Amino acid sequence: MTKASDVKGIFSVHFETHFWGSITTEVKYVSFEKALGKFRSLTTNVAARSGMTTRVFITDGGDQVVAEWAEGKLIYPPKPSFIRIWLMKTEEEK
Repeated sequence: MTKASDVKGIFSVHFETHFWGSITTEVKYVSFEKALGKFRSLTTNVAARSGMTTRVFITDGGDQVVAEWAEGKLIYPPKPSFIRIWLMKTEEEK
């Protein structure tokens, strides 16, 4: 299975909340491994669990969405995907 550390490139993590109503960039130009860590953090924190955070997504250097979570569900990428497997695995480790 591919590991997050094996994916090359730069990535950014963005989120949207009910309060601001616009997209905010959390981190820019980081490794895929760091982007997935921030993605997981933003989708499991208090704001996400309470519904204040409505959307979190990762984009690559070409601004293509590589992972997206909205209103409590991972909606992209579809199954099967090593990103989905990695996120589920780290969720089980809690």
